[in-house]
Amino acid sequence: MRRSLCAVSALTVILALGALPNATAQAKPEAPGLERLEGTIESLNANDSTLVIRQSNRLAVNFTIVWDKGTAVTYRNAAATADELKPGRRVIALGTFDQPKGTRMSAKRIDVRTGK
Repeated sequence: MRRSLCAVSALTVILALGALPNATAQAKPEAPGLERLEGTIESLNANDSTLVIRQSNRLAVNFTIVWDKGTAVTYRNAAATADELKPGRRVIALGTFDQPKGTRMSAKRIDVRTGK
C-alpha cells in the first residue's frame, strides 16, 4: 500500500511539472489579426520608411515592409529606434499584408534579432 501511494504521488508530481511549460506557452498571447514575417534585410529606404527582406526559406521572393511613426521597433525585444534597421540584419515583422498572399506588409512591430 505504501509503495503504491509513493508511486501515485511521484506520478502526480511528474504530471504537474510536465504541464507547467504548456501553461507558460499558452499564457503568452499572440497578436490577434497580425501576420508574422521573418527574414534578412536586403535593402532599406529610410525616406520612404520601407525595407525589403528575403526569407531564408524562399528562393526568389522579396517582401516589402512599410513602417510609420506608430510602428514599434525593438532590438531583441527591447525598445529601439528605426536606426537599428540595417541591411544584413535578421528581423521579425508583425503586421498586415496589403492584399491576401501579397508581398507588401504594413508593420505594427519590427523586432531586430541580430546585429552587425
